Amino acid sequence: MLPRVSSPLRSAGAVHTSVCLIHEICVICGLVPDPNDKVKENVSGAFYVDSSCIDCDVCRDTAPNNFIRSFKHAYSYVSKQPETETELKACGEALACCPVEAIGNDG
Repeated sequence: MLPRVSSPLRSAGAVHTSVCLIHEICVICGLVPDPNDKVKENVSGAFYVDSSCIDCDVCRDTAPNNFIRSFKHAYSYVSKQPETETELKACGEALACCPVEAIGNDG
């Protein structure tokens, strides 16, 4: 299991700082990436962004080789699946840091 990270999420007016990672459902807010709600621009592969993306820029800053902004729809998407260990780590960090857990990994 991966460690938990802090994030200022709000759920029904409550603030909590413990965010669940990779296919775990947060017991407080129920956040989890939805593989049935992937944005259409994602390239095929393990990593994806779902429609809950808030266009915060965290993934694009963390893994700029793999995430791009859709200016038309105001969200990010996976433009390239990781091909190197460095890119894989960057995508994993983007997944862990996403404030709304819109990034998933089916791999």
